[in-house]
Amino acid sequence: MNVVRSNASRFGIIAALAVVCPAVSVVAQADSVAVEYTIGLHEPQTQYVEMTATFHDLSGGVLDVHLPTWRPGRYVILDFAGTITGVSAESGDGSTLVIEKTAKSSWRVDLAGSTQATIRYRVYANSLGDRTRHVDDSHAFLDGSAVFLYSDGARAQPARVVVEAPSGWAVATGLEAAPDAENTFLAPNYDILIDSPFEIGRHELITFDVDGVAHEIAVWGEASYSPERFKADFAAIIAAQRDVFGEMPYDRFVFLLHIAPGLGGGTEHYNSTIMQTSPDRFDSDDSYRRFLGLVSHEMFHTWNVKRLRPAGLNPYDYLGENYTTLLWVSEGTTSYYGALTLARTGITKPDAYLKSLAGSIGAMERHVGATIQSLEESSFDAWVKFNRSTPDSANTTVSFYSKGSLVSLLLDMELRGRTSNRATLDTVMRELYERFPLDGPGFTPADLLGTVERLSGTSFGRFFEKYVRGTEPLPMAEALIVAGLELKRDAGEDKPYVGFSVSGADTGVVSRIRADGPAYEAGLNVGDEIVAFNGDRMRGSNLDAMVKKIKPGDTIALLLFRRDELREISFVAGARNDAPVTLTRVANPTEAQVAVYESWLRQPWPDDGDEAPPDAAEIDALVNDWHRAAAEADLDAYFGAIAEDGVYLGSDDWERWPRDEFLDFAKPHFDDGKGWTFLPRARVVAFAADGRTAWFDEKLDSEHMGLCRGTGVLQRRDGRWKIVHYSLTITIPNDLMAEVKQRIDEHKAEPGDSDGGTDQSPDV
Repeated sequence: MNVVRSNASRFGIIAALAVVCPAVSVVAQADSVAVEYTIGLHEPQTQYVEMTATFHDLSGGVLDVHLPTWRPGRYVILDFAGTITGVSAESGDGSTLVIEKTAKSSWRVDLAGSTQATIRYRVYANSLGDRTRHVDDSHAFLDGSAVFLYSDGARAQPARVVVEAPSGWAVATGLEAAPDAENTFLAPNYDILIDSPFEIGRHELITFDVDGVAHEIAVWGEASYSPERFKADFAAIIAAQRDVFGEMPYDRFVFLLHIAPGLGGGTEHYNSTIMQTSPDRFDSDDSYRRFLGLVSHEMFHTWNVKRLRPAGLNPYDYLGENYTTLLWVSEGTTSYYGALTLARTGITKPDAYLKSLAGSIGAMERHVGATIQSLEESSFDAWVKFNRSTPDSANTTVSFYSKGSLVSLLLDMELRGRTSNRATLDTVMRELYERFPLDGPGFTPADLLGTVERLSGTSFGRFFEKYVRGTEPLPMAEALIVAGLELKRDAGEDKPYVGFSVSGADTGVVSRIRADGPAYEAGLNVGDEIVAFNGDRMRGSNLDAMVKKIKPGDTIALLLFRRDELREISFVAGARNDAPVTLTRVANPTEAQVAVYESWLRQPWPDDGDEAPPDAAEIDALVNDWHRAAAEADLDAYFGAIAEDGVYLGSDDWERWPRDEFLDFAKPHFDDGKGWTFLPRARVVAFAADGRTAWFDEKLDSEHMGLCRGTGVLQRRDGRWKIVHYSLTITIPNDLMAEVKQRIDEHKAEPGDSDGGTDQSPDV
């Protein structure tokens, strides 16, 4: 694969600024717009942007202006006005006008008879992770809601934006460029203006077409990626989602991409989206697919939310909360289609998609808050609960993203089953999109229910009452059998359960208590510092080991400090079965099941009945996830991929670890957040003739060990691949072999060292 390295690296400030769009030109065109903004990046190294907003054709004696308190796409009050300083105003002839603040995000200008007012202000821009405003010596990213003042009278009127930036910086935005001025952009109204963020700086620009429609990808940051692969995969996602709605509702679309360590997430916009990811997302096929999941989610929003919008969000009220009970459709249904699109395009293989679905279903079944809060309540309370979590949130709330996605799947299968596949969630979404354009009223819960019932010819009142307005368990097994899919729960075994978590490796401070656990009823509190567990010293790093030693029904005695007061709490250990959920195709599907499956996934039903042919991509995904779990110190994910009789061979000659011994060794390190990082660089996968055994060899990069080689054997057990044998070795150039052997011999001859070693920690 040919890769490029982005050239959008940090660079020193250039003293000479390019003065774009001379003042005389701006004045000459002023009568064509109601408001004109200037983005001044004169000293970006200070992280300040200098803004001006000039309002024309004013009357009435005063001008009231506002800055939004939130940004569309994130349903929480952010109060952007808190980063504005140095507000002043002047008239068209340059005279000073009185401006005073009238509310937390509002100002009033005394026009003193003037018909034009220019407001100047500075914005501190150091909020990269929430995708609102960030400026430094390498770029500026500006979400309009955080920087552009507006007046109610001019909100529906055209606006112009002039960008003044250091020489060599380019501008990427969904707004159209003015035909007669450089670095000048036009918006038909304020709503489109603030829904078109700006990326200004030195970025890589990738262009491609889908059905003759122009698309751009502006990449800020450094990573190894393939522009050609971007083009092909982005285009496939766009085409698949266009097929759901019947059109691409734009003349040009811009993907803004930020790449930097620790970044993640995205925000949808009218003709663009801003996405953030870390450089390692492009290091393997599986992590790259995760990135494409973000692309798919944000792209689907172009139709669902940016055009098709619930009544409570249309039009936006920028100064306060915008309540709706339909965020489960706006976000949850988008999450459903985000993953489904990757399966439909073949980017995610069917078995990998089904595995992910099964994991989501299992997680929701164990989620306590899903029995307390309904989807409608979760949607409505997004402003005060979803985006403002507390230690008790898991007990009382449910995500309208994750549960909304599963209810969307449930609704899709219910429609297909009732109508012999004639009505689907695809047809519901397209009809809603056509009936409720952005320039009309938003849709209501009654509109959604009416559309579903009209297309299906059946009543869905009870469905919405139970699963949208209520909290009844989702009947996923019954729903998925329509597509020939069988949901199974492994028998597993009951394990001891205490129902609380602690933070930190060296302390036992309680960070979360689950309402379904015995510690909750016993009165353990968040913030309690546990010092002893059944008489033994307890730290965060050894809690799991202590729990593992007990049995369900055993009495637990905790010695703890609460506000420096020593207390003792006791309770009986509970039991919980965390056996995984699996989703597989039935052995002998009916024609109807095959038809639903193939229509739903846009993929053929495999010829071999209950199992698809072995797929190297599935092995790649599993092993990549396994390495990632080690890097993230995710104990359950890492050892869950190893068979119970699996063996791990480390790089030292004594390291032959049966799975459970390896787990016991690794657990305190993982609990302390200390895993190990190997980055896969190349891998070869092969299968036995029966398709149930696979082996692979791979090259790995390690900061500690350099270039390594791993070899492994997997077996397919109960429909899932498990690692049964893995060997890690350090590669040694042949020319250095004698020297390395001599050094090893000398090392083993040193006093106090033996074949077993004095410190049996794996060299990983």
